[in-house]
Amino acid sequence: MRQKNTVKEISFEFGNVKIIGNIVIAVMNEGILFGSAYNTELITVCSDYIGNKAFGYISVRENAYSIDPTIYLETAQVSNLRAIAVVSIENLHKHNVTVEKQFCNQPYEVFDNLEQATDWMHNILPTETTQKHQS
Repeated sequence: MRQKNTVKEISFEFGNVKIIGNIVIAVMNEGILFGSAYNTELITVCSDYIGNKAFGYISVRENAYSIDPTIYLETAQVSNLRAIAVVSIENLHKHNVTVEKQFCNQPYEVFDNLEQATDWMHNILPTETTQKHQS
């Protein structure tokens, strides 16, 4: 049985982010270029709210926007980021994920809906109970 998690919702210039426990769910705004400055802002917020616990990131691609692939080099430096998921039913987004995966060193998968992505994330991320029993 999963613990009830605290939910934090944050609006940025580039989109909206929801942090549920140790999962970050983001919906970017239409037409933006998600580059280094936005990525740094997002990483800082994740660090502020999640601390050094392992976490996962889910990108819900409802809107069309561009991603600077070099952000994955920055993101690779986030030692407690364990997995990235993309939610989209669009073939173009799924194709983009195959390119984006090449820049990423964490598990990186695409899903048709948020429930699938969240379930996968729960299987990837350690839980407090698992960590205590392994100590």
